[in-house]
Amino acid sequence: MLDLMPHQVSGTSNVALAREFNLKPMGTMAHELFLAYMGIYGATDEGMWNSQRYVLRDWWNRFRGPLSIALTDTVGTDAFLRIFTEEQARSWWGVRQDSGDPFRFGRSMIDFYRAKGIDPRRKMIVFSDGLDAGLITGLWDVFSELVGMGFGWGTNLMNDLGFDTLSLVMKLVAANGVPVAKLSDNPAKATGDKVAISRAMATFCPRQDAAEECRY
Repeated sequence: MLDLMPHQVSGTSNVALAREFNLKPMGTMAHELFLAYMGIYGATDEGMWNSQRYVLRDWWNRFRGPLSIALTDTVGTDAFLRIFTEEQARSWWGVRQDSGDPFRFGRSMIDFYRAKGIDPRRKMIVFSDGLDAGLITGLWDVFSELVGMGFGWGTNLMNDLGFDTLSLVMKLVAANGVPVAKLSDNPAKATGDKVAISRAMATFCPRQDAAEECRY
């Protein structure tokens, strides 16, 4: 990639490769952080809800600036957008999409920023879910003039063996003795046991008529 398109490679989240090729080490937060906080503070439903706020608070206090790209789908993007305050929307550099329909997500985030009087062209969406060259160019064609964009291209870039990729992830299932669950914008990507998923659903999608909106 550095030989063929050096101006399109902005960095890598693999710090060993960043050192080897003199690239900028860059990436965003992981689901595990949100899940760990969910276990630490999740003795009560209120604490579980607030745990997601605490992640954003503590991350901003430590890193802010270029590393303020918020991961949106640990409890579902709809719930995240109820947690993400207007002040955070203005101060954080942007958000990361990691499950569900990326085109729907892009439109939702643009609408979210505009509703708060924020120009989305001054913000960043980092798409990172199942990317390939066709999807990247398709997203660029739709959104490049509407919002800042970046792409975390991993699995389908590195898999050059001629086989379809496997969907393999590692996520926390308990923290501080409390079972936790990652919801998602893609039902197939939810993790955790049924009890933990049901509790997270009740906490982050409490309204009866929101069941279809909160995909898990």
